[in-house]
Amino acid sequence: MGCGSAIRLGLLCLLVGAAQLLAGCATQGRVAVAERSPGAVDGSPAAKANQRQAVHTVKRGDTLYSISRSTGVSVRTLARLNRLRPPYRIYPGQKLRLNGRAVAARPAPRHSKARPKPPAKPAASRSPTSQAGGVTWRWPTSSRVVNEYGGTNKGLDFSVQPGTQVLSAADGEVVYAGAGLAGFERLVIVRHNAEYLSAYSVNQPVIVKEKQRIKGGQPIAAINGGGRAAQALHFEIRRNGKPISPRSVLK
Repeated sequence: MGCGSAIRLGLLCLLVGAAQLLAGCATQGRVAVAERSPGAVDGSPAAKANQRQAVHTVKRGDTLYSISRSTGVSVRTLARLNRLRPPYRIYPGQKLRLNGRAVAARPAPRHSKARPKPPAKPAASRSPTSQAGGVTWRWPTSSRVVNEYGGTNKGLDFSVQPGTQVLSAADGEVVYAGAGLAGFERLVIVRHNAEYLSAYSVNQPVIVKEKQRIKGGQPIAAINGGGRAAQALHFEIRRNGKPISPRSVLK
């Protein structure tokens, strides 16, 4: 089976509830699913128990995406139940409802000792392109980074202003473009070569299709300009199926 066909088969399995999502192309062009993708629902007893509990207490290092992955409750549902808006800022000790009706948002207590986030890398200092692994990389957006890679976060989270676009980080082929996966609103996965994939989770219309060849810097999703609130973009780069820090290839 060729690399493209194997990846296609893996993606179809995802839509019927399989636990694997982002796979890398292993050596000799074969697909190697190295790790369950973010957003896949864990069927373990611990995960099922988390899904049944009504409240999740935020811990240091948690993001809305990591909580979605651990509880099986989608980002959209978590945001709606807890009246959260992009970029979905949460703080240690905060109680997040996992089911029931939406509640009024509560401000963070003044005594909270949450670790301050590192300052965002200024957009002006980002290089237009960089080279790594035989791929010419570029940033998917010039928007502000609000959550860094590390811990339970397997990528970077951006706060994208209305009217901007999400761009492909490099040349490649769209191997998945759709919705309905746990923890994601809409998801695009682009294969760049036998080693590298990039993934983009957005809650705005996707404007590319599966099997489409695209160029680096080509728009893959449009952030509607009708509203005033910023939108969230979760971005990952995977090498041989394993998440790496996007900053290791983006300069």
